[in-house]
Amino acid sequence: MKKCNSFLFIPANKYKYFYNKKILDADAVIIDFEDTIIQEDILEYINDINYILDDIFLKHVYLRVNSEEYFKIVGNINLKKINGIMIPKFCLDNMNIGILHNIINLKKEILILIESPRGILDLKETLQNFRIMGVFFGSEDYISEINGLRNRENMLYPRLNILNISKAFGVYCYDTIFPDLNSENLFKEEVDYSHEMGFDGKLAIHPSQLDYINKRFKICIESVEKYKMIVQLYYENIKQNKTNVIVIDGKIFEPPHIKRFEKMIKEFEDGGKDSE
Repeated sequence: MKKCNSFLFIPANKYKYFYNKKILDADAVIIDFEDTIIQEDILEYINDINYILDDIFLKHVYLRVNSEEYFKIVGNINLKKINGIMIPKFCLDNMNIGILHNIINLKKEILILIESPRGILDLKETLQNFRIMGVFFGSEDYISEINGLRNRENMLYPRLNILNISKAFGVYCYDTIFPDLNSENLFKEEVDYSHEMGFDGKLAIHPSQLDYINKRFKICIESVEKYKMIVQLYYENIKQNKTNVIVIDGKIFEPPHIKRFEKMIKEFEDGGKDSE
């Protein structure tokens, strides 16, 4: 999976939402068959989604499917237009293990949404045994599980755990949604916080959130040129002075900094370029 910065949830029963041009600003769309729809009407929604997938072009498309309805939905959806499947409320129980093997057999990408303390406890074993392409934090269910308030302090522990375990296995890790569409300043503060923590991107619930998420997580060409200059000077310094530490404009750069810059340069050159 190529690194994405923004993932937009669109409820499977909101037919018209798919024809909003602003959804094209999302790096990936997640068609949501979970909490937002009436389960008895799933087959009707599947028919609508199949029509939509044939009618419009989306860069990357994923399904969010709960465990109980997984085989009904996957068995009837047009999988040729689907990149992968997100398993919500993920933990490593027998039902989800079966679903993981099924997704592997379908040759689709696997995304998992960690929304409970049990999910965090199972994450290391999951990444050890399955090829997961993206790990996502789901704050709303998590906070409900612990019977707490949604604030930065209560979400710090799950964020750090999910982020560190994912990074240890080299798996992309994405932060949770921001649920209040009327609090633009708080939304931007949370996106900034997610970026500074080291997340690779963020979930969105409305197209209006995409612009700032993309702006914050995309690597701009100006930064890449600066990183290239530092990397070049670093290796020249090694040859000339036989040391792997260099000072540029009063700042010290060591191997960990250079490794990070090289990674960001590669991501940019592999397709994470700014659209401007």
